[in-house]
Amino acid sequence: MLPSTSPSSMGSLQPPIPPVNSPINASASNRIAMDPNGNPLETPSWSFGMSACFPSIYSLFWKQRTANSNSSDSDSDEYEISLESIKVNFKDDYIGGGTQSSVFRGILNEKTIALKKLNRASEVDIRMLKALEHPNVIRTLGVSTKDICPCIIMEYCGK
Repeated sequence: MLPSTSPSSMGSLQPPIPPVNSPINASASNRIAMDPNGNPLETPSWSFGMSACFPSIYSLFWKQRTANSNSSDSDSDEYEISLESIKVNFKDDYIGGGTQSSVFRGILNEKTIALKKLNRASEVDIRMLKALEHPNVIRTLGVSTKDICPCIIMEYCGK
């Protein structure tokens, strides 16, 4: 049987501890200011929403590289963008990130782009990502799989 709680004792309950990957527990540079009641004083940046939303969308199209997937290499070649063609400073242009990736701002063909650096070496089905078009979804421009780290190049959405 659950213990009964009176309305007066309900006011003294502490809010639950936020998860480790919560923006509330982010590094000092990304920390959200809180009021005495634990409510955020400012709205989190779009990168938190992006890092929370896109892993679930990407997981729909994600596939592990297998020895018998020869066609996937030629598919990614069609959409391959070399990191050398992107102007990015990985130290100063950091936007945000999570457990699966980090996002940086860069310049490609004189346009601002978002560069999503993946933390694991897997392959994205780029044809599916390129075909995904919706006004509320960031457009995928290409991938970089031949360089040091796998990256997804996406359009940049400013504030």
